[in-house]
Amino acid sequence: MKKLYQSRKRLIIGGVIGLVTLGLLVVTIHQKNVQAKTEQVRADLVVQHESSKKVLKQVEKLFDEKQEFLAKNVTKEHVMKIWKNSGDRIDLDSSLRKSLSNEFKTYQEENEKIDILLKKALQMSEIQTKVNSIFTEPVLNGSALKENPVIRKDLFLAVIDEVATMPNEKAFNGKIQLLKKIAKTQLEDIESAKKAVDSSEKDKGNRELNEKAIEAANKIKNPDVKKSYMEKLNPIKAELDKKDEESKQAETQNIQEQANASGQPVYDSNTGQYVQPSIPNNNGSNSNYNPGASNSTSPPSTGGGSGNSGNNNSGGSGGGTVTPPPPPPVQTRYTAWAYKDGQKIILGTFNTWQEADTVGFEWCLANDGDSWGCDTF
Repeated sequence: MKKLYQSRKRLIIGGVIGLVTLGLLVVTIHQKNVQAKTEQVRADLVVQHESSKKVLKQVEKLFDEKQEFLAKNVTKEHVMKIWKNSGDRIDLDSSLRKSLSNEFKTYQEENEKIDILLKKALQMSEIQTKVNSIFTEPVLNGSALKENPVIRKDLFLAVIDEVATMPNEKAFNGKIQLLKKIAKTQLEDIESAKKAVDSSEKDKGNRELNEKAIEAANKIKNPDVKKSYMEKLNPIKAELDKKDEESKQAETQNIQEQANASGQPVYDSNTGQYVQPSIPNNNGSNSNYNPGASNSTSPPSTGGGSGNSGNNNSGGSGGGTVTPPPPPPVQTRYTAWAYKDGQKIILGTFNTWQEADTVGFEWCLANDGDSWGCDTF
């Protein structure tokens, strides 16, 4: 009985030792497997880290040096291509994050930077495409603005308002806002011209309405829209000019008849000259009459005096005072101005509205101005 007890005791002890040994073996194998997996993941992280460095360089090339604008000629397609080729990301389970915390942190920070820049580039490219679509050709390419942009002829205000801006991107937003202001100003010019053209068409005999409509149409930047309005206004102007010419001819004829009847020169405001009688009066006092020369001459001298051999007016004394010509019309001038930070800045005076408007636009473009315009005087 004692022997049987000892035998069982040895069996139990041997079993326990065997179980402990087996447990240690399992633990050892597990530790080796974990270590092998850790090393494999570490190696993968190194490879992915190098790949992320290359992707980050590609992403940074999407921007200018300060990362305020896209680089020149970058489009949404360029951004999406880099995004698709950026590769899959490694994600660690909790058992590996502690042992690989440093490597994973660097890798994760790099990928977060890539994601942030790619999202920024994508949003900028979409806004740039949208703002370019409201003009006849692309006007914003990276940080460069095309001079004298022209809106497309079928543009609506709602389309301009749809162009968004980006948070915390002051330089980029500044140029987007400037282009939106330019587009709205040109759209307002078209609307103003349309109203003026409609008024001129309703009252075709009104010279003032026609001139105002032509002036409004000349402010339009889009050549197709401007042409369509001028095609309506030019025939009206031609008819007004024809009637004015007929009126001038009738007035000139009337002045000639007055000169003939009085035997004295009469001032013609249309030509700025005096019309001489085409025939002498009954007293023969118009000895200046010459059938072979023009009857429109400079003003004759005034005053009286008896005839003599050095004077062709031998028939009697001279006439009275003649009316001086009216002063020449005053030319309209245009003063260009711009606003920046709430302050109005006078930029100069110019002969045409186009000159003043161009100076205002270029000044705002170079100095980040808020708005511009011109006044007449």
